Amino acid sequence: MRPDPLIILAVIVILAGVAILVVTRRRRLELSLPRGEVVYEDTPEKPGQLLYSQRLKVMGKPDVLIQQGSMIIPVEVKTGKTPRQPYQTHIMQLITYCHLVEENYHVRPAYGIIRYPQQEFMIQYIEALEQELSRIVGEMRVKRGWDDIHRNHNQRAKCAACGFREVCSERLDVEYQAHLDL
Repeated sequence: MRPDPLIILAVIVILAGVAILVVTRRRRLELSLPRGEVVYEDTPEKPGQLLYSQRLKVMGKPDVLIQQGSMIIPVEVKTGKTPRQPYQTHIMQLITYCHLVEENYHVRPAYGIIRYPQQEFMIQYIEALEQELSRIVGEMRVKRGWDDIHRNHNQRAKCAACGFREVCSERLDVEYQAHLDL
């Protein structure tokens, strides 16, 4: 007696559903994501859409957006050393994502999450941080017109990751400094 093709199809669909649940649960545990539906993800396998703010003229791609009821929570996943407190640059990046969520999804997140390997930090999306974001964006616009912008740190790792390192006369990597000494 041959098995019914509908039963075979039903078993395949159930197994596929279970496999999807297992992969989703494993990914959620890896990222330590809060409960809710993943409505956006920016990964090498599944690049996210670039979000744009008409008001501030900024754009970005959060790592993950989680929907809990009507709220959407941005989650920024960081690798490397876990700091005691989140870095100010990471906080402002997350606040930018909160702003982008508000403008693109028309819902204001109450907070966002910065997830480091050993700890996560919940950052409230408050007016003071919004104002700081607006101030920083305005300052960046003013400095964009300057001919010379100077390095404001002494961190080799920060310089190594900078997108302007190829044209920076103040970069800290040894290779470039050796060329200057010639």
